[in-house]
Amino acid sequence: MTLQKKATIISSSTATLLIVIKLFIGILSGSVAVLASAIDSVLDLIVSAFNYFAITKAEQPANKKFNYGKGKIEALAAVIEGTVITVSGLFIFYSAIKKAIYHEPLEHLENSIIVMIVSLVLTI
Repeated sequence: MTLQKKATIISSSTATLLIVIKLFIGILSGSVAVLASAIDSVLDLIVSAFNYFAITKAEQPANKKFNYGKGKIEALAAVIEGTVITVSGLFIFYSAIKKAIYHEPLEHLENSIIVMIVSLVLTI
């Protein structure tokens, strides 16, 4: 197994763990930041799965149909990942504005902060 595939599997595992933790605390606390981060982790998992597929395809040798191989699929994966990040950012922005306008209260703020710190440590 190549180093890129190992990195993708580790990334997927980390994203899965973070999804479970963030969704639980995000729903419990009502924190937009934690819920948005959970959604971002879901998107990270989807992107990691797509990257694994892209890496697998890109490693295939050239053939009659693809004379130069399938390496360009990695560029396509980068475009998709950028799109996912943009959509995620727009959703976070929308949710934050909505919370600010309607003055929705936060509950369990301490748990939300702890989850975000744990998320930061795991991501690093």
